[in-house]
Amino acid sequence: MKWLGPIAPIASPRRGAGLMIWGIVTNKNRVPPRRLEFVRSRFALTRRRSVDEIIGLMMATPDLRSSVRALPMPKLVVAGAHDLWPLAAHQRFARDIDADFRAYATGHSPSETTPHQLTADLLDLYARARG
Repeated sequence: MKWLGPIAPIASPRRGAGLMIWGIVTNKNRVPPRRLEFVRSRFALTRRRSVDEIIGLMMATPDLRSSVRALPMPKLVVAGAHDLWPLAAHQRFARDIDADFRAYATGHSPSETTPHQLTADLLDLYARARG
C-alpha cells in the first residue's frame, strides 16, 4: 500500500479509505492466508464511516511534534520494518519528538505480530519513566 501515500493529499477521506480497503481486502500486500482472513473479517465488522473518519483524521492531524518533544518523559516510536509507511518516516518522527525508535521484523501491526518484543520495550520505557 506504499503507493497510496502520494495519492493521499489529493484524495478525499472517503476515496482514500476506499482505496486502502480495496488494497487490503484484495491482498495487494500479499499477506499470508490467515492474516488476509483476519483483516477481511475485521473490515466486515467495521463500519465504513468509521474507516472514512479515521482516514480523514489522519489527513488533518495537526503538527504537534515540538509540543511532544518538549514533554519531560521518555518516548518510544515503534514500527514494523515492512510497514505501510516507509521506515524512514517513522525514524524521522522519532528524531523529531526526541524518542527512542524500535523496528520489528514484521509489518504494520507489531502489537499483533511481535507482542513479546513490543511488551519488553514498553516495560523498559515505563521503567525509565518511573526513573
